[in-house]
Amino acid sequence: MTVDLDALARRIGDRIRVLREERGITQEKLAYESEFIGSKGYLSDIEAGQRLPSLKVLAGLAVLSGGRRPA
Repeated sequence: MTVDLDALARRIGDRIRVLREERGITQEKLAYESEFIGSKGYLSDIEAGQRLPSLKVLAGLAVLSGGRRPA
């Protein structure tokens, strides 16, 4: 089975952007207040589908969106 990483990056980025916008948070605020994103530029690249986020970033975003912190 082949995974289209470009398509995956776009889907993940779109979902992150939608969740962030639903909460009324800017990229700058999310990047500044989170310890796992690092910079607004990195978040922007993720949302644009230009980069795949690390598992650490995905886990942190899941917690921010109401999910549980992984064990």
